[in-house]
Amino acid sequence: KIADSISEYMFASEALSFLKTNDLEKWPQLILLDVHMPIMNGFDFLEKFAEFPQLYKEKCAIIIVSSSLDLNDKMKSKDNPFVLELLEKPINIEKLKKILVDGKILTI
Repeated sequence: KIADSISEYMFASEALSFLKTNDLEKWPQLILLDVHMPIMNGFDFLEKFAEFPQLYKEKCAIIIVSSSLDLNDKMKSKDNPFVLELLEKPINIEKLKKILVDGKILTI
């Protein structure tokens, strides 16, 4: 009961393409972003995300997920204004519920 719909993308470029081709109404409220992805990593995605209009960025929070919580990744995540939280994999419903209340994002 956390989401009405879920979209999944194998590559960050596919997710960026979706965001570029959809209006604000179709934008997600939350993105779960893996740090280590092929071709474009999560931090590269965040650089491209920063180029979107402010109104769009304000609608969408990003939670970074990683199988290893490298200190450098933690610092980069904390310093990024679009990142709500960094979670260690595997993520589960309990971890998400700590961040989300009644299906609403606590803070962006």
